[in-house]
Amino acid sequence: MQETRIEQLADREAEPTGSLKMIHVGAAGLSIDWDDLDELSRATPLLARIYPNGGADVNHFQAAGGLGFAISAGPAAGRRITLAEGQSAGIGRSPDADIAVEADTFMSRRHAHISVQGGAAVVQDDGSANGTFVNGSRVTQQALRPGDIISVGQTQIRVE
Repeated sequence: MQETRIEQLADREAEPTGSLKMIHVGAAGLSIDWDDLDELSRATPLLARIYPNGGADVNHFQAAGGLGFAISAGPAAGRRITLAEGQSAGIGRSPDADIAVEADTFMSRRHAHISVQGGAAVVQDDGSANGTFVNGSRVTQQALRPGDIISVGQTQIRVE
């Protein structure tokens, strides 16, 4: 049986900027757009997390492929971070922190960190003065699931 690559079947519809908008696979009668990829990534996050924010992530390809975190409340609301397998991110008021929120006066300089191992995320408090909370409960270390809310100071981080 001869192997046919998807690139050979696809007619690519480009936006004026030249970025890929949709893939049409004529032989199979299949059309895939950014919303489809986003929906697929929610069901299989490590397999299909190509563009976790749909078309908004086209220019951030190198950050795709990991677990997503969104700052949903506090001085840095709206920021997002994606961590790949084996990565970690420190959270704190220090400008050296990976997730630096200098304006959150209730956050310690080195408050907590999030790490990804085995496809799962874990948050660990780093001896902060005001504590780290997951879904309202104070924790020293906690495995995270999509939808969990991490609270550090006045900042809330949603696990995607």
